[in-house]
Amino acid sequence: MTLKLKHILPLMLLPLLAACEKERTMPVENGMYYWRTDLHLDKAERDFMAQHGIKRLFVRFFDMVMSETDGPVPNATLTFSDSIADSIEVVPVVYVLNECMKTLPTGIAEKLVNRIWQMCETNGIAAPKELQIDCDWTASTRENYFKFLHELRRYADIRGAQLSVTIRLHQLRESPPPADCGVLMLYNTGDVSRIDVEKPILDLRDVKPYITNLEDYDLPLRTAYPIFGWRALFRKNKFVGVIHYEGEYPVMPTDTIIERRPAAEDVLATYRAVEKASKGINNSVILFDLQSENITQYEADFYEKVLHR
Repeated sequence: MTLKLKHILPLMLLPLLAACEKERTMPVENGMYYWRTDLHLDKAERDFMAQHGIKRLFVRFFDMVMSETDGPVPNATLTFSDSIADSIEVVPVVYVLNECMKTLPTGIAEKLVNRIWQMCETNGIAAPKELQIDCDWTASTRENYFKFLHELRRYADIRGAQLSVTIRLHQLRESPPPADCGVLMLYNTGDVSRIDVEKPILDLRDVKPYITNLEDYDLPLRTAYPIFGWRALFRKNKFVGVIHYEGEYPVMPTDTIIERRPAAEDVLATYRAVEKASKGINNSVILFDLQSENITQYEADFYEKVLHR
């Protein structure tokens, strides 16, 4: 009897172990991106998170940019003017410029992890359970980027954290990065620099060609949808830039400013198409991004459909 139990018990534990591993690689909670340089939530933003049960905040900590003398270096580091409730899990996000992956200096992964954990400790943020890297890598930088992620994942694992990465639509056609899970970015699908493109943030017609084999993608995926808008400045029908704040660009009387924001139905149509392509992928949704001016653009019914399936 003892011998049989010795063999049976490990078999009984296998489903439990598998379930734990699945939970580790794919947390099923909705979240919001926070993409400003100063961490401060106003009352509307806090109320929104409470109303919709948002327990995870994906916060951009800093960018990695290329320096001529020092290689990849941190830039636009986040300042902490506000505290975050203990009930909210902060997921640090680092935006890595693709240029940084053209060469791969030694030690960069360890330095990045150490910097993030130091920022959390200094500012009263709980040790991260997850670290996310956002990079628009290409076929030419894939090898270096994947090496970087391998090393980064090792250092994150030592600290008890998993590694997630953003996945742009064109990257679905490449081998998946070495990470615990990915976030499929369903925005910035069109060309904002073209005045004739009416839906540069999200157009289902741009998405459909990439999701035909989505279910076969060999990396657990969450989804990220847009609720933000752009103000694009054109001069003589030529793109000048996206206006992030007043006075960023000189505006001439003959210039054209076009406001672009995805309609609720465009987001929902994409949501349904992606869910059809890979059932369950919308079990964990992240919205980009948390700002009062963004969250007030849509009716409560929209958020019910996207966040509360």
